[in-house]
Amino acid sequence: MSEPNPEPFAAIDGNGEFAGVSSAARWWYGPLTNVEPWTATLYLFVSALLSLVWLIAMVVGVAVSVPLSLVGIGLPMLMGTFALASRLVRWDRHRAGWVGEPVAEAPLPKLARGLAGARSVLSDGPRWRLVGYLVLAPFVFVVLLALALALWAVPLYLISLPLWGWAVGMSVIGMTMGVLTGVVLAGLVPRGVQQLGRAGAGFVRAAVGPDRVAVMQQQVDTLTANREEILSAVASERRRIERNLHDGVQQHLVAQGIDLGLAEQKMASDPEAALELLRDARAKNRDTIGELRIIGRGLHPAVLDDRGLDAALSALVSSSPVPVSLSVSPGLQAPMPVAEAAYFVVSEAVTNMLKHAKARAASVSVEQSAGTLVVDVHDDGHGGADQSAGTGLAGIAARVRALDGSLSVHSPRGGPTHIHAEIPNAMGDSYE
Repeated sequence: MSEPNPEPFAAIDGNGEFAGVSSAARWWYGPLTNVEPWTATLYLFVSALLSLVWLIAMVVGVAVSVPLSLVGIGLPMLMGTFALASRLVRWDRHRAGWVGEPVAEAPLPKLARGLAGARSVLSDGPRWRLVGYLVLAPFVFVVLLALALALWAVPLYLISLPLWGWAVGMSVIGMTMGVLTGVVLAGLVPRGVQQLGRAGAGFVRAAVGPDRVAVMQQQVDTLTANREEILSAVASERRRIERNLHDGVQQHLVAQGIDLGLAEQKMASDPEAALELLRDARAKNRDTIGELRIIGRGLHPAVLDDRGLDAALSALVSSSPVPVSLSVSPGLQAPMPVAEAAYFVVSEAVTNMLKHAKARAASVSVEQSAGTLVVDVHDDGHGGADQSAGTGLAGIAARVRALDGSLSVHSPRGGPTHIHAEIPNAMGDSYE
């Protein structure tokens, strides 16, 4: 029968110390050596100090400008007060990043121009909200700072009892109990201070952070715009396919039909001419099959399903008459919508390079970084690519944005051209 495991606090390490007790002590007092609680204290101290200054500025600005606004003179002053409040709040939002994430900007409505815009500031709720926050913030941050300083002061007070407790008649037992209590509470202080710092940042987020309804409305607007871009890109792609079928494949098929008809007529009278026409028809048939493969590859390459993104891109660049170097992260995996988007970014970039750039060389890089698929395409052509001027890059940009990605094109006149795409590569059910 195996021996039972010893109790953690009874384990003895090689130095004769209680390993379990040492581990518990490191866990309890470890936060004292971290930078977070000290940063939180500094955050509360700076916020309390600055908020008092902001309060004075707001009280003076509002007290002077509002009464004068009744006669019109104070309206410009009130607009200046609001502008100052917006700048001060921006600093507070950024400073919240000391103890967490910076608070996102909450966009303000635009003011009308002229006298109407000046008068509208009197009833501008979002801007008065900023002023109200700056007036209330000192009381919140002063209280939080007082609590944080109290947390630091209590254990220091108890631990320092042996230095002065005897002077006020404290017993040795009382001082000893006070010191032990202070030592125990010392591990609680950094945790409490960090929570107070987060509370201050949470107050900033709740008071002047983005309105949830406004954020949701912005998301709806973005999704609507993306949908319209995708529909436009699909329509443009359909027209491109129709044009390619009409101008290429259809013309070849018509020519084949004519050759076959002539061959049929000459079969009895001129077998040699009929045979030559049959050879021409077979050549046109081969060219037609090649064009159909190119069109099909543009829709969805079969190799992407069978062998993955690396193989699909290898097949794409290998058919380019311009040398294209390819670099793909080893073992890269991506959901099919992400792989398709990355493939079409490269396909459109290479196609544009061959048609317009007159490049001598190009490079393609596909890397995975922090859950994002990063695609870079570079060529040494004469540049001038503009996603707003054509349907190709604009359609690819819409496709990338539909996956919450981004596409940027840097292509000055004279070159070179650099296309950079970032696509979230979250493997999971979201793309199923």
